[in-house]
Amino acid sequence: MSKHNKSTRQQKILAELTLHPATRLTELAKKIDVSRETIRRDLDELSDNGIISRTYGGAIVHPRGGEEGLKVRDATFVEQRRAIAATAAGLVKSNEVIMLGTGSSTLHFARHLATSDLRLTVITSGVDVAMVLAVNPGIRTILAPGDFDSRESRVWGAETTNFLRKFQADTTIIGASGLFPGGACEADSPTAWIDRVMLERANHKMLLILHTKFDQPKLELICPLETFDVIISDQKPQGELLDAIASAGVTLKIATSTPSSLAATASAS
Repeated sequence: MSKHNKSTRQQKILAELTLHPATRLTELAKKIDVSRETIRRDLDELSDNGIISRTYGGAIVHPRGGEEGLKVRDATFVEQRRAIAATAAGLVKSNEVIMLGTGSSTLHFARHLATSDLRLTVITSGVDVAMVLAVNPGIRTILAPGDFDSRESRVWGAETTNFLRKFQADTTIIGASGLFPGGACEADSPTAWIDRVMLERANHKMLLILHTKFDQPKLELICPLETFDVIISDQKPQGELLDAIASAGVTLKIATSTPSSLAATASAS
């Protein structure tokens, strides 16, 4: 018989998964001191209730009111994100100054830049982004100061936005939590604040976004569609969203994954 009632046990499971997302089922059973079968039943019930998502050998806790953390998002739609990143990199020229936002798609873009021959200056609030770019001696990376958020591997706050306002960029490249006819939106307010400042400081603006985020209004509007010069995704949107992008005069590019993980691009009408 379990040493905890079900409610207490499941609270302990959620606390453990929140603190240590990579914890395996066997480790959970040992830490909570119950059988693997009990843990498996609890995980199944929590999954059925939409509180967690099961993974191979474990589970991930759903965030409250926002998105999954960066590490979780970064492991999804990998080929699509790589294709989007390659397409975006093809629009960047040597000697440009780029402001680069945080998120899984922009992190993939940074990885692509890190292997390129481009000579660039990149200004970012993303700690992982800065670490990835640092391996390329041809890229000068400027990391903004601020309060560190380990979940998103970025800095944020008034110190961050004030720092970014000191610079002028050729291009700002951001991601978003959602895209709908009203514009690009974000589930995380601090990210939205930083994105707005970055967009203000650049001559050209680019959005990298997965098709799964189409027609998904989130907590905060970052900006209307017409703010962007280019939107890059892995699939073509449909209906009102496609019409709104066309009406806003934004160039839409669709990145297609290939077996070699390179991207072919086509401008969507």
